[in-house]
Amino acid sequence: MAFISSFNNLIGAGFILLSLSLLIFILSLIIPHRALLHFKNYTHKNSLPLAFLLSLASIIGSLTYSEIIGLLPCELCFWQRIFLYPVAVITALALICKKESLELWREILALSTIGSLFSIYHILIQFGETSFQCSINNSSNGCATIQTQIWGLITIPEMSLLLSVILICLSILKLKTKNN
Repeated sequence: MAFISSFNNLIGAGFILLSLSLLIFILSLIIPHRALLHFKNYTHKNSLPLAFLLSLASIIGSLTYSEIIGLLPCELCFWQRIFLYPVAVITALALICKKESLELWREILALSTIGSLFSIYHILIQFGETSFQCSINNSSNGCATIQTQIWGLITIPEMSLLLSVILICLSILKLKTKNN
């Protein structure tokens, strides 16, 4: 039980840090302040390693929840994973081959956008906005069940959505810069 609590606290702290980073990044696009521009430039320069580390950390987190903690992923969790896991693979290959291209960022953008749609739909289900039923964990309301809620606030599909939005932002930044 101590491991689960510590793991959830670590994930929660990471969620807050990433949320603040996303907010600073968005502000850097709007407000031309010197410190914000440094953050934007750093993010642009390190987009590929950031995308890799974030997607790898998400894979480790999702597998920790399912394989170590024992939370069975529902059908929508599997779909979110289907669009997340390839991002780690393609960014790892790009880092190893030292090859970054527009196609790479288009693929990340497409995968993250589709994954974010599954996350949004999953969040809507969990908050009772739709009546979708899934069957992966043999529960009549498997996807509607909130299996973990860090600090009473953060759910797994919300974590997935945050990651997808960050990957979308990194992709748009890289595609916008390379197209100019």
